[in-house]
Amino acid sequence: MQSLPHTWRASEPASDSHEPYELLETYGYSNTRIPDGPHCDDILVPGQELRISKSIYLEDDNLEIAETIVHPMVDYTGQPKDLSFKEIVEKTWGAMAGSSVWLEKYQVYFSVTRVFFYTQGVKHWPKISFLYAQIYDPSWTKLDNFTISWQGESIVFPRVLDVEAEYEIGGGFYGPEDPRVIIEQGVQDAEPIVVFNMLQLRDKVRSMYVHRPFSNFTTNLKFSGKANTGTQKNWSPFFMPRNYTDSIDNQRWPSKHINFIFDWHPLKITRCHLLNGNCDFVYSQDQSGIKYSDHVAMNKYNDTQSAMRGGSNFEPLGISPGPGLTSFVGFPRTHTDAGCGKEAIYRPVVAIMTTNGTHFYLDYMSSGLDFGHSVLTEAQYNDVCDKGRILLTNSIAKLDPRPQHDTLTLSMTVADSTVQVANLRGVGNLVSNLPQFNLNKTAAWHNEAVQAFRLNVTHDVLVCAVQTISDYAIRFTNVTDRTITT
Repeated sequence: MQSLPHTWRASEPASDSHEPYELLETYGYSNTRIPDGPHCDDILVPGQELRISKSIYLEDDNLEIAETIVHPMVDYTGQPKDLSFKEIVEKTWGAMAGSSVWLEKYQVYFSVTRVFFYTQGVKHWPKISFLYAQIYDPSWTKLDNFTISWQGESIVFPRVLDVEAEYEIGGGFYGPEDPRVIIEQGVQDAEPIVVFNMLQLRDKVRSMYVHRPFSNFTTNLKFSGKANTGTQKNWSPFFMPRNYTDSIDNQRWPSKHINFIFDWHPLKITRCHLLNGNCDFVYSQDQSGIKYSDHVAMNKYNDTQSAMRGGSNFEPLGISPGPGLTSFVGFPRTHTDAGCGKEAIYRPVVAIMTTNGTHFYLDYMSSGLDFGHSVLTEAQYNDVCDKGRILLTNSIAKLDPRPQHDTLTLSMTVADSTVQVANLRGVGNLVSNLPQFNLNKTAAWHNEAVQAFRLNVTHDVLVCAVQTISDYAIRFTNVTDRTITT
C-alpha cells in the first residue's frame, strides 16, 4: 500500500491566470477489476495530479450579525461589564461551515455560513446557531445590499435566513447546523436549496431539513410512513438529470425532488420531495455478492470508527464510462481515530459516483487530500493532530468542465473555525484517464456480469480510500497507544 504523498512541488502559474497553483500528487482506487483478495494495490491508480489555488478566507462581520439577531437564546447576562459590545461579540460569536453556489443568472456566488452564539468561552458548546447568507462577486468580494429579484419579490443580502428553530432556555446545540447549498443546473428559474440538520425537541435527535432562501420555505425531511428514529445528518445532496422538457413552452423547470447519498457503507440513495419532505430509499447496495466483506480499513488498526461520511454536494461531471450513464463528482470526508489518540482526523477525497438511473456505484475514490499550503497554515500542515486535523469540503460552488478550464470551485472549513474557498484543477482530466472511461463505451450497462462487477467493487473502492487516511494519520503521528498489524 502506498502512503499518502506529503511532498509538494513548487507553485506553478496557471495557464490562463496569474494566480499560482500548487501541484498535488495523489493516487486513488478505480472500479476496474475485482481485487485478488483484500489487496488495495489491485485497484490502485498511481501517479495522479491535481492543482489547487491559494485559498481565500471569507470573513463574516460578527458584530454586524450580532446586532441583527434578537433571540431569547442570545443572552449576554454574565458578561464582564467593563467590555464593549464589540469585545463581548468577539467572545461569544463564531462562524464555520460556509457553503456556496454559483448563481449563473446573477453572475454571483450565494454563500451560507453557520454562525453561532456561545458562552463561557466554549466554542464547541454553542447555545444556538443561525444561517447567514451573503453574496460575493466572481472574485469573492462581498457585495453588500445586493438585491435578488425573485418572482416579483426583492430579497436583499446579506441576511439571516428565516429558519424557525426549536429551543429550551438553558439548553444548547439548537438551530441549523452543517449547511450545504446546491442548485439544479440547466433549468429555468432555479432556486438554491440549503440543506442542514437541526435538533428536534420532541425526539431529542437531529433531523434533516431543506430551506429555499428566496421563497422562504423550510421543509423537514422524513421517510414516508415512518417516524424519524435516530440522528439524521451528513446527507450529501445531488440532483438527478432529467431528459425531458416542459410540454408547454419547451423549457425545463426545477425538479420537485432532490436526491441524497444517505450512507456510504453500504451505499444508500434516498429521494425526497422538496415541498412535503417525504423521502424514500431508491437504491440500497446489495452486499450479498460482496466477496471480501471483511476487507475493511478498520481491521488494520483496530479502529472501529474509520468511515466515509457527509461532505459536499455532488455535481454531474459531464463525462461518463458509457451510454445511458451519468457520473457525478463530490468530496465526501473520511474519518479516522487512528494516529491522534482520542482525536479524530478528517480529510476529503475525490469521489466519482455513476448511475444508470436506478443503480449506483463508485467508479473512483482518491486518497485523502490535505490541499497542502494552499489551504492549511504551516503549523496545520506539519501537525495533523493540531488544528489541521479537521479539514472538511463543504460544497462544490461551481464546476467548469471545459477541458481548457477543468476547474472546481470548492468551499471548505479548517478546524471548525474558518470559511475558505479555492479552485481545484484537473479532476476532469484525472477521470477521463481512468481505464473504464477509456474503454470501448458500447458495452451495455444491462449486461448482468458488468453490472454485478461494478456494484460489488464499489465496496473495495470505498474501503481502500478510507484506509488511506488511516495510513496518513499513522505516518504523520507518533502512535504509542495502539498495536498496528500489517
